[in-house]
Amino acid sequence: MILCHTIASLTNIIIASYDEDEFGVVQTNLKDILNTFVQLQKVISTGLFLFKKFYFFIEKILDKFSSSSSSSKTIKRQINLLEKDDLTHVDILIEKLICTLNESLSKISNTFGTSLK
Repeated sequence: MILCHTIASLTNIIIASYDEDEFGVVQTNLKDILNTFVQLQKVISTGLFLFKKFYFFIEKILDKFSSSSSSSKTIKRQINLLEKDDLTHVDILIEKLICTLNESLSKISNTFGTSLK
């Protein structure tokens, strides 16, 4: 959540710099900031995909264990709990972060328009 607020704050500073930064100090770094936002979006999307695949893979392995094994049942129960509770929470946070990045990129591109190269 802190990262979302940080990105939103940085976006507001960038947008304010369009009118208030007489010497264009912020605008000299705008390309790097936008590239960082896009790269962060890619990394987060890829990470979420791999996170989900990992838990799917673990469940498949546990299914191959004997269903009578008590340790296998315990591990499977813990993974199911983790997937249902934590994965949903992680999903929500990541979606919020991706939305914040999308919104920031949109606001910056709308503010700077054709001056972005």
